[in-house]
Amino acid sequence: LEAELEKAGLKISGYAKLMMHSKDFETKKKSLQVDLVRLKVRDFGVGDYHLTMDELYKKAEEIGLELCPAEVGPHYRLHHENPPLNEWLRIAMKPINIPGPGGPGFPSIFNLERLSDGVWLRDDLADLAYPDDVFVFNKYTEPAQIGFNGFGSFGDKFAKQAGIISARIKTV
Repeated sequence: LEAELEKAGLKISGYAKLMMHSKDFETKKKSLQVDLVRLKVRDFGVGDYHLTMDELYKKAEEIGLELCPAEVGPHYRLHHENPPLNEWLRIAMKPINIPGPGGPGFPSIFNLERLSDGVWLRDDLADLAYPDDVFVFNKYTEPAQIGFNGFGSFGDKFAKQAGIISARIKTV
């Protein structure tokens, strides 16, 4: 996966590489269909307040969203390699602990960016979520259900705000 990203000319930060080499980073043996939702933190009704990651993840779960498998970050970056300039997307996922110098390290999530110096797969500290941060969540589906059948528990408010992306994660 790392070689595919580099072959496509995408940049990977050193810490993102450490995350991909972590024992906590897994890729599925076969393709996996995920339905992704992009929401700003303020879309959860928090106004101008920030949330801890635990608070954000709890609010997402209340409206039928779940965390993405960690592999969504690199795969999303690989398959969406031409995002708008200055776009930042944070992958809602179980944090992967990046070893720190002489310490226990720090919990991180994948951050997808396009800056003036290129298209990046980076790491981001999994601590606070600010109102304008955009997170990518997995829309919950029953284990036997594949695909996305409408907005379900999102309601009209989220139907207008949510960016629904159906993605097939192809793994080797």
